[in-house]
Amino acid sequence: MLNSFLDIGAIPGGSYAYSITAVDVEGNVSGECAPVHATACKGDIKPGNIAPYASILASSQFSDGYPATAVADGFTGVTGEWVSSGESTPWIRLTWDEERIISKIVLYGRDTDANSVKNGILRFSDGSSAAVGALGDDGAGVEVEFCEKAVTWVEFRVTRAKGYNIGLSEIEVFGR
Repeated sequence: MLNSFLDIGAIPGGSYAYSITAVDVEGNVSGECAPVHATACKGDIKPGNIAPYASILASSQFSDGYPATAVADGFTGVTGEWVSSGESTPWIRLTWDEERIISKIVLYGRDTDANSVKNGILRFSDGSSAAVGALGDDGAGVEVEFCEKAVTWVEFRVTRAKGYNIGLSEIEVFGR
């Protein structure tokens, strides 16, 4: 019996309508109830984190349940993570409409050791890059700090991984 529902494909800020149809033990189907309207919220977006304001593109995504947009929803862990589709070296890019000054990125690995990031590289629109070591599978973020830079996009590219459905639980981008 299903008595709850979590729409993990909902995009934060999006408006949705849900309705219920019931089926009893004999297979009788009820009429559909009036829809309930909801707006998907973001998780705990930290002050100064500009990742939620970026458009997001990834090399692939495992399914609609693990969308690229989940990396900037404020949730870490199993709820709201991006997972690539069978790739061992996927990438994800955040792009802003205008130039942003940034100095720190926090990357959160997936909550699993079976499909985890062992090394990666951050690439920036100004032509610079920064190496990233292994991301933990314990929910803790890995901070990458650098001198302030003006960018319109940042890309995280996995260079070594364990498993084939690699992704991120969250990415945070901070600046001034």
